[in-house]
Amino acid sequence: MTVDLLLLPTEMELEGLLGPWLKSRQAFLEPAERGAPAWARPRTLKWRDLECAVAITGVGIAAAAASSSLWFSLTRCKRALLAGVVGTYRSDELAPGSALVASEVHCLGIGALNGEDVEPLPFADLSAEIAGKEVRGPILCDHSWIADPKSARPLLTVCAASGSRSDASRRSRLFPQAAAEDMESYGVALAATLHDFRLAVVRGISNVAGDRDHSRWCLEKALESCLPSVERWLSWSGR
Repeated sequence: MTVDLLLLPTEMELEGLLGPWLKSRQAFLEPAERGAPAWARPRTLKWRDLECAVAITGVGIAAAAASSSLWFSLTRCKRALLAGVVGTYRSDELAPGSALVASEVHCLGIGALNGEDVEPLPFADLSAEIAGKEVRGPILCDHSWIADPKSARPLLTVCAASGSRSDASRRSRLFPQAAAEDMESYGVALAATLHDFRLAVVRGISNVAGDRDHSRWCLEKALESCLPSVERWLSWSGR
């Protein structure tokens, strides 16, 4: 029986994360069920005696929220992990090629523009009528499964990646607790709250936020750095 759900934004991240791991750990990724409609076709990762559904969320907060809500409704589990790559605000602590586990996720972009700032609206992101309780950011992530839960770091979800170092610096000033930025985690976290899933987030640091020169990015190493955490999450005895 499928007991967990692994989510990744893109096929590139899926292949970069699971490809080498499948070979080295003798795991197997089954294709989607033949004949099933595309929207109902998560794949199945088999490793040791464990099975895990694997699905793509798409890029950005809107696609991630919509698709992950669908995946949550289709799977029989209550535990999910979102993995992929992000840009770091703290390159001295989290250099490209390393990875982080998120303690909580914030969101920039939902609210009212006031110059360069975004003021929060006087409404919850999810109302009690929808979710059973009001949900406002930040949303806590499950990080009880890591060796040192205190090492988990806050993450900021943005609607568009920083286009320059000055963009990244401004965002870091607005959210000084955030260690890195991504474009999906908050949307997935909202869907997980709605469906009563425990969501964990593991992100590899591919680049310094605002650096758009891809020749300096470390995509392969960033995804490889996620593997120990993904493996720990899959085999965690407290599941």
